[in-house]
Amino acid sequence: MTPKEAEVYIDGYLTGSVDDFDGSFQRLRVAPGAHELTLYREGFKTVHQSLRLSSGSTFKVSYKMEPLAPGEVAEARPTPPPPPSDESEGAPVGPPEGRPVPQGPPRGRPPAPSAAGFGTLAIRVQPTDAIVLIDGERWQTSSAEGRLVVDVPQGPHRIEIRKEGFDTYSTEITTSQGETVPINVSLRSR
Repeated sequence: MTPKEAEVYIDGYLTGSVDDFDGSFQRLRVAPGAHELTLYREGFKTVHQSLRLSSGSTFKVSYKMEPLAPGEVAEARPTPPPPPSDESEGAPVGPPEGRPVPQGPPRGRPPAPSAAGFGTLAIRVQPTDAIVLIDGERWQTSSAEGRLVVDVPQGPHRIEIRKEGFDTYSTEITTSQGETVPINVSLRSR
């Protein structure tokens, strides 16, 4: 995706920049259902994409944003929808439960508000080619370092690490918003 400085919005909420989500371990997790993806960058045509995501699915986005032609006016920066009128009094400001939470603002922009948060699992595994399952989803460590860093919603998570010829390691971990939980595992051979 270019430009990498483009801002990424889901349902009007700023979640970060393209550069925050362009690597194999950099994912933007959203709740299953319908969502509106918007890519915004001053001086470029805004990109809109309607998505319908199912649980556990992955959707890859590839775009090359087009610069505005001379005289073209840019769209306004996306904004979150207003709260429903019957809930607006005393309602928390920020994305509803299950919505994405900002991973960090694009450079020079203030962070967007959030109601729910993410924590980070920093997993080191020996042997480095072991299979890592986080809540049943398979992840692969970097073979050079045997290290895996994954942002997960705050709350309980089940970690399982296995490899043929070794005892399986399994644990329950609870993450808090903004917390990094280190997990260092050396599997025992059978």
